Amino acid sequence: MALISVKNLRTWYPIRKGVLQRVVGHVRAVDGVSFDIPEGKTLALVGESGCGKTTTGKSILRLVKATEGRVEYKSRDLLQLTEAELRPLRRDLQIIFQDPYSSLNPRLTVGQTIMEGMAIHRLGDSASEREERTVKLLKRVGLNEDSLRRYPHEFSGGQRQRVGIARALAVEPKFIVCDEPISALDVSIQAQILNLMKDLQEEFRLTYLFITHDLGVVEYIADEVAVMYLGRIVEQAPCEELFDQPMHPYTQALLSSIPVPDPKSRDQRIVLRGDVPSPIDPPSGCHFHPRCSLAEKECSSTEQSLNEIRSGHLARCMVVQRDSVAVRE
Repeated sequence: MALISVKNLRTWYPIRKGVLQRVVGHVRAVDGVSFDIPEGKTLALVGESGCGKTTTGKSILRLVKATEGRVEYKSRDLLQLTEAELRPLRRDLQIIFQDPYSSLNPRLTVGQTIMEGMAIHRLGDSASEREERTVKLLKRVGLNEDSLRRYPHEFSGGQRQRVGIARALAVEPKFIVCDEPISALDVSIQAQILNLMKDLQEEFRLTYLFITHDLGVVEYIADEVAVMYLGRIVEQAPCEELFDQPMHPYTQALLSSIPVPDPKSRDQRIVLRGDVPSPIDPPSGCHFHPRCSLAEKECSSTEQSLNEIRSGHLARCMVVQRDSVAVRE
């Protein structure tokens, strides 16, 4: 059963011009995204920078206002709740931010940062009880008790991200949006943070939406992968199947760009032509058709839908769907 169910989520930002600030267009950051995340599982949302991954995560948590769609949690649509109705659910829905340097308040100690959420949601009967729990959390994420009264500038990037993880865990969440949590860290530290997140997921039965542009990380942490391009999901499948049998041309190009120890051992790298179009004025039909090696005339005019090509494997490409049907017949 899905813990989080996202249905036809759209987040468009208005473009205003003139003295009267009339709306003359929209930035289609998220343009009709749908997916389910089962409890205790990880869905990785991948794609190039600017494709709408982070906006999707923040829209789910209502950190930015969605234009339309549904985000169902415990049979309730989060997008329709008032602030008062949403407040009790906030502790269940947390986020780990991308930049460990800017996501922590420099005026608060690490202990104050972590205990702030506990105080807001009234976890713990007293300040001393919250402090005791904070020390346990710090130790659980690999930091010592002395960190409690130190400030963020005294820590390295990896240590700050551990603080960010402890802050998210402090209110006992069920679902965490992980917004590129290791992209700002050294490679040597990335593996440590990933291992920590996997261990915590098993220990607390956490559900993750893991946002990243690094496909090399995805294979290690994700149960299912959704590939985004220009505000839309173009392919979604169980992790192992997507890596073994990618169907959409964009996914194939992304996978071919993953560095390997011996470049001669892999097939020729797929280089996409042109640049990513603007989300203000996306191409008609299939958004990917100007850069696609499989594109046909019909692709530029026909709206593509995300269809199931094989059991549990979805792709937004009529050419792939047609070829798949032909092979089965």
